[in-house]
Amino acid sequence: MNLVLFDTSQRKLLYPFTLTRPVADIRVGIFTIREFWERYFQLTSFTITEQYLQEKFPNTTTNTVILVNSSLLPNEEFFSLLIELKDDEAIVDGENVLAAKTSSYNNWQVDDIQLEKFSTHKRVGSADYLLYPWQIFQLNDAAIKYDYDVITMGRTSASVSPTNHLINPDKIFAEEGAKLQHAILNAEKGPIYIGKNCEIMEGSIIRGPFAMLDGSVVKMGTKIYGATVLGPKCVAGGEIKNSIMVGYSNKAHDGYLGDSVIGEWCNIVAG
Repeated sequence: MNLVLFDTSQRKLLYPFTLTRPVADIRVGIFTIREFWERYFQLTSFTITEQYLQEKFPNTTTNTVILVNSSLLPNEEFFSLLIELKDDEAIVDGENVLAAKTSSYNNWQVDDIQLEKFSTHKRVGSADYLLYPWQIFQLNDAAIKYDYDVITMGRTSASVSPTNHLINPDKIFAEEGAKLQHAILNAEKGPIYIGKNCEIMEGSIIRGPFAMLDGSVVKMGTKIYGATVLGPKCVAGGEIKNSIMVGYSNKAHDGYLGDSVIGEWCNIVAG
């Protein structure tokens, strides 16, 4: 069985981010939408998206698949229905297919996934969707807190230098290889997650909820307020609040960045 994450025509509402990626590769919280569902199902995912992106983000020809609407923001009711999903059944909200299981999948395209393709429909009482760019940072606070519990469950943080000042240390987690010296980390309002081989330089002050993913760097004297996420291989400096850097981007100089989403391979220069 394979997992297929599908876009709909509403993906255009998330431009410019979905010009170069499917909705599934937007980061909200610690995980991208794709990473969240792959972890949940323990499956590698495939993608239904616009034709010009399909070569980079392949579809699958496997007949038996689980389909999930990439823009869905799942709730407990949805998860309870998902667990019981049978072949040729769909979970729906009005006319929208949220998820489905089928053994007759055949390289479907955007907007091919309609109610009539499935014999049984399970309706949810309510559903929320990621539709607009500003929702990415609006949802970031709750997403970091949820993802932090998922990624740290049953695990113990790597030790950090006693030169750091940690407030609410039980909600601060560092992966192996993380380096931080003489920093202040305050997790009273939300957890702080530090990925593998990350570095927080001296004099930095960080308030949660906050996450930095593998290989990212916080430069000396940086001030970061929650809810903020640095994707992999990012560099952060100056003052940052309630923002997401999807990955491989730099905001290394002094100056302020707030309530923002920065994509991949962006470099914000000094003003």
